[in-house]
Formats: sequence, structure tokens, C-alpha cells
Amino acid sequence: MNDARYYSLNTYLRQTFGEKVYRLSLNGGMTCPNRDGSIGTGGCIFCSAGGSGDFAASPQQSVTGQIAQAKLLLREKTNCRKYIAYFQAYTNTYAPSVFFVHFIRKLCTARHCGALHRYQM
Repeated sequence: MNDARYYSLNTYLRQTFGEKVYRLSLNGGMTCPNRDGSIGTGGCIFCSAGGSGDFAASPQQSVTGQIAQAKLLLREKTNCRKYIAYFQAYTNTYAPSVFFVHFIRKLCTARHCGALHRYQM
């Protein structure tokens, strides 16, 4: 192990996959309770105007497109070979249950499930 005070995801991924695993930030198009008025309207102090997913692509883009775009951006900066995709902009788990069910169904269309399966490590 190391002298870190906590076991980070980065450490876990390095130990599990033998090298740095880069995160691909995806945007599901959800909002945040600190932005939509249910708790607040200004957002959180740690989020920029774009939310916590400043590096995520547009939610109008397919998951496949978002993954491809994120990989291209990373390749310009690093020699990365391994990736893990996650939904980040705003909270992405904050949505009415009907919307969330619709979102999951949308992900599971042939186009999206193929993308998710193809990019598994």
C-alpha cells in the first residue's frame, strides 16, 4: 500500500489494471437540486457554471459520441490506453423517477448498449 490517508479510486484502478485508468466524463443531461430551485438556485460552491462535469460533452450527443470525443481529447494530452466512463455533469442521479427510467431505457437502446459494451475494460 502507500502512505495515503484513504484508498482512492485512482489507487484502486492502478492496482487492478496495472496502469493509470483515465476517466471519461459523460453528460446525461440531468439537473441538480442546488440549481433547479428545489433546494437552491446558485449551484454548489465547488461547481462551475457548467457543473462538475466541465469536461463532459453535450447531453444531446449519444453516449458513443461522448466517449469518442472524450477519448480524442485525452489522447491529445496523454498516452492513455485504459478508460472508465462515468456520468458527471451536475449530479446525474438527481431526476424524477419517471425521467430516470426513461434515461435508463434510452441508454439501453441498441445504439447505446452497444457503445457501453464495446468500451468495457
